Amino acid sequence: MDLLSVLEVFKGYSLPIVIISIIIGVLTLIIEKLFVKRVSIAVLSYIPFILGIGIYSIYFLIFESAPFSIDAIYQGILCGALSTVYVVLIENLLRGSFSSNLALLTIQNGVKKVVGKENVLESSKRVHALFEEPLEEEILKNEIIAVLKEYSEKSNEDLAVIASVVIQTVSSLKK
Repeated sequence: MDLLSVLEVFKGYSLPIVIISIIIGVLTLIIEKLFVKRVSIAVLSYIPFILGIGIYSIYFLIFESAPFSIDAIYQGILCGALSTVYVVLIENLLRGSFSSNLALLTIQNGVKKVVGKENVLESSKRVHALFEEPLEEEILKNEIIAVLKEYSEKSNEDLAVIASVVIQTVSSLKK
């Protein structure tokens, strides 16, 4: 099997895009660490996409043996977007806040139809804070119901069902 056959197999699984995205993610982290105080956050947010277009264009010229095209720009933007996802996931995993953020999103999703869109963020943060305290499940459920009651006119039975679902879901995320 020659090198071109191997490259064709890798292209079939989009491996070049994944590898380029990882390289862009690493370069983005390095650039952010070096220039975070000198450059605005708005400018830094474009770095993965600029790197993506540049690096994928080089890949396209070398391995595709084709002139520069709009496809290289689209694939470069895709690589920049994927690298951004990788960077966010890695940063959250390293900080240990991934499960905490996922729990907060779960709570927001669970309470949004009960408390209304305008109160989702505030009520979910309050409910999320209750999980930081070592409370028994029944006491936690009653506390969640009390918080939701401040933002909703639903019956206690409806709020109890939502509180139970939130408790079970968040508890399974923390395991």
